Amino acid sequence: MSRMVPGTIPSDASAGEKMVFSMLKNDPGCQNFTVLHSLFIARHLKALSGEIDFLVLAPDKGVFVLEVKHGRVSRKEGVWEFTNRFGTTTTSHRGPFRQVHDAMHSLRKILIEQSFGNAALNRTIENVLFGYGVMFTGLDQFYDYGTEAEPWMIYTRQGLGVAVSEYIEALSRGFHEKMSKKPWYDVNQAKPSKEDCENILALIRGDFSYQYTPVNKLFDLENAIETYTREQFHIIDITDYNERCLISGQAGTGKTLIATELFRRAAERGERVGFFCFNKLLGQKIESDAKKVAAGISASSWSAGNLHKYMAGVTGNTIPEEADNRFFQETLPWEFIFGFEEKQSEKFDLLVIDEAQDLITENYLEVFDIILKNGIAGGRWVFFGDFSNQAIYLNDPEQAIRLLSSRANFTRLPPLTINCRNTRTIAREISALTGIDLPGFPDLAPQGDSVDSFFPGSASLMAKKAEEIVLELDAGGIPHDRLVILSPRRLENSCVIHSPVLSGLIRAGKVRFQTIQAFKGLEASYVILTDLNELDTRQAERLLYTGLSRAKIKLYLVLPRSLSAAREALYMKNLKKIF
Repeated sequence: MSRMVPGTIPSDASAGEKMVFSMLKNDPGCQNFTVLHSLFIARHLKALSGEIDFLVLAPDKGVFVLEVKHGRVSRKEGVWEFTNRFGTTTTSHRGPFRQVHDAMHSLRKILIEQSFGNAALNRTIENVLFGYGVMFTGLDQFYDYGTEAEPWMIYTRQGLGVAVSEYIEALSRGFHEKMSKKPWYDVNQAKPSKEDCENILALIRGDFSYQYTPVNKLFDLENAIETYTREQFHIIDITDYNERCLISGQAGTGKTLIATELFRRAAERGERVGFFCFNKLLGQKIESDAKKVAAGISASSWSAGNLHKYMAGVTGNTIPEEADNRFFQETLPWEFIFGFEEKQSEKFDLLVIDEAQDLITENYLEVFDIILKNGIAGGRWVFFGDFSNQAIYLNDPEQAIRLLSSRANFTRLPPLTINCRNTRTIAREISALTGIDLPGFPDLAPQGDSVDSFFPGSASLMAKKAEEIVLELDAGGIPHDRLVILSPRRLENSCVIHSPVLSGLIRAGKVRFQTIQAFKGLEASYVILTDLNELDTRQAERLLYTGLSRAKIKLYLVLPRSLSAAREALYMKNLKKIF
């Protein structure tokens, strides 16, 4: 793993920068590397020409400047076009290779000037190999680099299944071979030692230091967790060869991540694609993410988000404030079907459904059948779901699979098993309280802090404890958007209503409060789970599983005192699951 300076990446960094940061940080092949991010470099090298996204100090290899381009990139008649995550397109005659080339030489010039007072270090910097590369994290392939670059300087999404250390190795081989033709090149002096890299870092950083605060810890853990796994890439590849797939997996195994990637690929191929789910809040996230990954692609060629919102939009209906289950599961689907037929709306080439366990019913399948080219039986679709633990809206998830099987032949892939959301500690708590099998983890998954459980004697004391937790996190600098309070009850019926401070923060939008049901499919770094009044029924187990598995970094349980013994009993019952 690389040493990252600083150890966190700003929350407003692009998705591509976050991904590269995580890859460099967690790749065992980068064990002795030191990696500096743009924020740090800009602070210390004021005279630098242009911005450097990442600077890699790699012993025995060289010093490498990396440029990250996450949006859409193209070149037309010598003019480069860059489309960012917000859909904004800019043009430039200086392409990314010229930009990173100039930034590298500017960096080298500054370091040589700054080391004049140290003859040995100055000599090292003049002789050591400097190189550069461009990482197109938003593109599957990129060939139009003209005479500005070599193929080995380029990294695309096709390389995501390969360790990033191999890309650095390719840069090292390529630049050493390229420079070996120069008369001044000396292989023994061109490869920096570990001490050389430390001296270069010291030259850049000066007296820089920072405190490892709770916020630093939060971002470090988030970066350690949010990584693709080989299992996920394998699943994506399999869907390329099967027209209809059902993909299952426990909470946190990356189903929504894979679904979003499949949506992106289809949209970029020019296909008309629909990406839907049942849950309203998850639908908002899916819609937001879809706009980012499909930036620059006509919105008329895709639809993403909550299925009910899509159906209401097509038919021109307004969803009533107090709409009941019958409206969502019967009235709206059939009104949509009749309206869709009358309008002869264009159908989708591909349908991607997340949290499918909530949408595989007779009526929803009729909706899918009419909006998909060649229908459910002959069309192309990928359904993602958790059919064993998280089906809050269905009593018999296996019945849903049998129903789907009666309508179409499809490939049911082996379940996803690698947990990419929770720390190991939180996953053990989930297994202990619900009895599900402990999932697998990426090799570098963090252990995480302990789960804190409290059993106050009254609703007002539960509210007070929840308030204390929120204020403590706030004092530690944890952003409010990283925290959520989850309950099986609405706010007016929750214990937190007994805390004027907490209920005031919630109503002011400063602290999130959601029902467990509404938050299904989503996640938060910090979760406070409260208001459960039983733990040992099937429905309680489903709610408990869904609520617990939302937490990425830290989990708090604030439950009635009457449940303390029930929790201990579940621990004893499921002891073999967690050890």
